Amino acid sequence: MLAANKHGSCGVKRINMASIVFLSALFLGLGMPVAAISEARSSIPISRRFLGETLVYDLGFLWFRRLAEVHIRFRRDPLSEGYRASFKAKTVGLLGWITNYRENIYISYMEEIEDGRRLRPTRFERTVIVGPEVDRSIYEFDYDAGAIFCTVIQNGWINGQFCVDIPPGKTYDDLLTAFYNFRGEAYGPITRGRRQTISALKKWGAGKYTVDTLSAVDVSRKRRDLDWPAGEGYGLKVRVDKELFRLKDGLIWGWLSPEMLPLVGVAENAVGPGDAVARLRKSASYSPGAKAW
Repeated sequence: MLAANKHGSCGVKRINMASIVFLSALFLGLGMPVAAISEARSSIPISRRFLGETLVYDLGFLWFRRLAEVHIRFRRDPLSEGYRASFKAKTVGLLGWITNYRENIYISYMEEIEDGRRLRPTRFERTVIVGPEVDRSIYEFDYDAGAIFCTVIQNGWINGQFCVDIPPGKTYDDLLTAFYNFRGEAYGPITRGRRQTISALKKWGAGKYTVDTLSAVDVSRKRRDLDWPAGEGYGLKVRVDKELFRLKDGLIWGWLSPEMLPLVGVAENAVGPGDAVARLRKSASYSPGAKAW
């Protein structure tokens, strides 16, 4: 099935793809430090601020605190002049056995625009591995043609293709690009009580995500329910594509420190009727021997 034409506009056709279960860590970092620090950092290119960053999370459910492990990394792409971000999650322990040791891997290739104040995706890869089954989607961003071309591959065979138009002056970010752009203030400063909207990829096309930075009153109401740590920080309410993530309402709550470290995330109704909780175990800067995936 082919619905892509690089010489004109394109429609969007639905294709059967496996859903994604690893949710919280991707948008835990959608927030900002205090205003003075934010203003000073806004002049630094996003790539310099996050180059070499590695974040490791434990993902739990109910009374189990570590049923999956999540790694997020930002590196230079050795094959281009751009950058490469990766997200990798794999179930472990009892949940690993139940889910056939499921793995979710996302890789985003990006370039800098607007004098380094924003990242723009050039390619996004999504891979889900469940036992012997491999489900893969590849999104190619062609800004000259004004389209995003997607190929869906099931166990090594092309299962379908579709295309999404990019209107003039518009950019649709993938999940990882949005993760770093938001933290880098590419969408504007973050203020408590303010909502920000991101034009982003969805499972079957393009749409938007919203991020609300909660007021102090709302934080005090939600802190205990969401197991957010005491002290200063930013509470976030993120709405994403519920079909892509198989969330009842597509709702994720996040907490990050004033230094922009995403500490805790809660994905509502991620595993049946229960919430998935991601907690930062460690963060690190780049070392020469670090894996790039």
